Amino acid sequence: MSQISGREPASKEETTALLRELQAEMTTETAPLLQFLLKHAVLIMCVLGFFTLTLISIGVYQWYSDRQTRVAQEELGLILLNLQGKERVTALEAVLPALPKSVREAAYLELGAAAMAVSDYATAAGAYEKIMALDADSAVGLMAVTNHVQALIWAEQPEQALAVLNMIEKPVQQARSRGLVQSMTAEAAIAANQYDEAIQQYEALITTASGQEKEVLRSQVRRAQRAKTETDTK
Repeated sequence: MSQISGREPASKEETTALLRELQAEMTTETAPLLQFLLKHAVLIMCVLGFFTLTLISIGVYQWYSDRQTRVAQEELGLILLNLQGKERVTALEAVLPALPKSVREAAYLELGAAAMAVSDYATAAGAYEKIMALDADSAVGLMAVTNHVQALIWAEQPEQALAVLNMIEKPVQQARSRGLVQSMTAEAAIAANQYDEAIQQYEALITTASGQEKEVLRSQVRRAQRAKTETDTK
């Protein structure tokens, strides 16, 4: 065998010496670490215990939060399934304060729609205003703005509707959204007898309209001009 390998096997003395060298080297390098671990064992265990408890707490909170959401969704679903009209409005108003944030926006949407259906425009306006506070920048937020403004107009509060629209008109970037805001501003201005504002908004819409839409807007301008003339002559 020794001839095939070209090397004599290590003797027992050489192996023992090598093991002693390795043991001495490992002992020298690991001794400070071992001493540190022994010295701070209690602190290390406390830190590990703290992180373990933190992970457990996060898991428990997530489970509790998910359970709250499921319970709230079931409660909301029962109201929508079993109640109509003013009873639905009353029930939604009763449960909303206790609902978790994850389902509160949907509940306010349902409250606004239910209140509008029974001509309770003040309650509807309040519900849509809550959604605006929760999520003003999304598509749902824009829908809440339009519904809030419409509820204010129907509640005979067009001045407040104009104030809301004037507040959001400048930040609106998308052309379609801007057109919607301008159209509702014109409608609110007419309801508030602010005909110059209405005419200005309709004329701005005409510049981007085409075809039949442009003719409809021109008729709206003429309507606002006639109403202004009638008001001025009184």
